[in-house]
Amino acid sequence: MDERLSSQLERYASQVASSAGLIAEHLKSLKDDPSMLPNQTTLPTTIGAAKLELEEAAIQLLHLTRDPGDVLTNLTVDLQFICAVRWLLHFKIHTFVPQDGTISYQELSHMAKVPEKLLRSYLRLAMTGHLFQEYGTTGMVGHSPVSRKLAGDPTLDYWGQYFAETVFPTAAKNVDATATWPDSNKLNETAHNLAFDHHGSFFDYISQDPARTVEFANSMKAVSTTNLFDTSHLCKSFEWSSLGDGVVVDIGGSTGHVSVSLAESFPRLRFVVQDRPEVVLNSIQRLEERELPVSVTTRIRFQGHSLFHLQPVKGAAVYLLRQILHDWPDQEAVQILRNILPALEPKSRIFIADIVLPETGSIPATQERVMRCNDLLLHQFTNTLERTLKDWLAIVRQVSDKLQIQHVYRDPGSILSLIVLRTV
Repeated sequence: MDERLSSQLERYASQVASSAGLIAEHLKSLKDDPSMLPNQTTLPTTIGAAKLELEEAAIQLLHLTRDPGDVLTNLTVDLQFICAVRWLLHFKIHTFVPQDGTISYQELSHMAKVPEKLLRSYLRLAMTGHLFQEYGTTGMVGHSPVSRKLAGDPTLDYWGQYFAETVFPTAAKNVDATATWPDSNKLNETAHNLAFDHHGSFFDYISQDPARTVEFANSMKAVSTTNLFDTSHLCKSFEWSSLGDGVVVDIGGSTGHVSVSLAESFPRLRFVVQDRPEVVLNSIQRLEERELPVSVTTRIRFQGHSLFHLQPVKGAAVYLLRQILHDWPDQEAVQILRNILPALEPKSRIFIADIVLPETGSIPATQERVMRCNDLLLHQFTNTLERTLKDWLAIVRQVSDKLQIQHVYRDPGSILSLIVLRTV
C-alpha cells in the first residue's frame, strides 16, 4: 500500500470516528431516542457540520477500500437495487406494510397481488439499503425508518412514483437520445421524448394531464424538504427581515412550499406565488388542506402567470426564481429575466436559487455528485445543463448591461446557491 493511500485511509477513518462520536453524544443527550438522525437543517450547527464531514469521510473510505476490479459488480448491484425500489413503489408495497407492526410475506403478496417469491427477492435486496426490515425467524416484514417516512408522507409517495415511472424510464433512454439527436439543444429532442413517445417539451407533456401536473408539483415539493435542497437554506442565505413588509414574487412557485417556509420564518413578508393556471388551482387547494395559521396564509396569494409574459407585479422587493432557469436553454432563460426587468424599481432584486456547478473536486463528493446527477437529469428531460458561475455571468450580461450579479452565496450543506441580481 503506497503512503498516499495509507495517509488517506487514516485521515478519513479518524474523521469518521471523530464525527460519529460527536453525533452519538448529541443523540444520547436527547430526551427521545430517534430511530434515525434528525434532518440536517434542524441539528445544532456543530452537529450538522459533523454529519456532513461524516458522510464525506464514509463515502471516501468506501471508494478507497473497494477493489477496482469490482466496479462493474457494484454497479450491477446498484442498478438492481434501483430496479427493486422501482418494483416496490410501482406495486405500492410500502402502503400495505403496517406503520407500526409487521406483516407476513404471504399476506403482503396477497394484498399487493404479486408473486410471493419475487416479493421476497425484491424486499430482501431493498433491506440491504435499510429500506424495510425483516423480523424474527418466521420472516415478518416491517417498516424501517426510511420506508415508514415514505409511507407516511404523501409528497414523498408522489416523488417515489415519479422516480419509478418517469425518471427511471427517461434515464434509460439517454443513450438513444444522444444517438438520435447528437448535439441537439431543442426542448423536444430528449430522452423523455423517446421514453414517452411525445413531440413537445417536457412541460408541454405534463400540462396536458392534470394528474401529471399534480405529481410533478408534489414531487418538487418533496425534493425541497430533503437536506440538500431544504428551503431552510434559502431562509439563511439572505437577511430577509431587512425587507420589512415587502412583497416576494415566487415565480414558478408551484405549491407555494417555498413561500410558506419563508412566511413562517419572516412574519412581515408578503408573497405572490405565480405558476400556470392549472397548477395554481391545485396549489390553492393544497395550501388550504395544510391548515396553516391564518398569520401565514393571509400573506400568501396565488396568481396565474406565464414565465414568457411580462411580469404583472410591479415594484416587488424580490422576484424569486428557485430552480426555474435551469429548466430552460440560455435564450429562454434570458427572455424570462428580461420579462422581469420592466417591473423592477430601484430597490428591487432578482433572486436566482439554482445550482452553480463547482470546479471538479472543490467541494465534498457527497454534494458534488448530487449536482452532477441533476446536471444529467436536466439534459434527459429538457436538453439543458446546470450552469457554472461563468455561465450565469454570461446570461446576465445578455439580459441587460444594467443588470449585475451583486452577491453569490451557498449555505453549508445546500446544493443550491443564491445569486442576487440588481440593476445599476
